[in-house]
Amino acid sequence: MGAEPMLSKGENNVLFVILIVFAIATQKIEEINNFVVAIIIFGIYYYIKNKKHYFCIKCGRKIMQK
Repeated sequence: MGAEPMLSKGENNVLFVILIVFAIATQKIEEINNFVVAIIIFGIYYYIKNKKHYFCIKCGRKIMQK
């Protein structure tokens, strides 16, 4: 359990930076594109989050054994 929060923080920080970069980039584009990009980012975020939990449960034991 000790390793999971650190992995979560690292991934959340990376995702947060990506969101900020996209937010800045999309401000120069039309509102429709901004909306589409936001939906895509949220879809990717949910996919990574759900996949990560599945991955961590399997990997957690290996990390703790080392």
